Amino acid sequence: MDSGAQVIVVGKSVIEVAKAAAIRCGIANYNVYVMEEEDHEHFRSIWSLASFEELEPRHLSAQEAKQRTAFMCYSSGTTGKAKGGMR
Repeated sequence: MDSGAQVIVVGKSVIEVAKAAAIRCGIANYNVYVMEEEDHEHFRSIWSLASFEELEPRHLSAQEAKQRTAFMCYSSGTTGKAKGGMR
């Protein structure tokens, strides 16, 4: 809730937790993906986003690269409050 995330990628074994988190954080079901190769229930596989089309790389300035978050891994907070690590 404190990260501002707009997409969740999760293993299907914990999809129920992801569904509850999505509702709580206002993330639409179509922005919840499973890591498996196949879709699960009505959740699409992260691989559905892949394309064989070659894309032009996006180059960021050094300043932009320092300020933009590429991805965030989140911990459940087993030893305290939940926390995320940005890269």
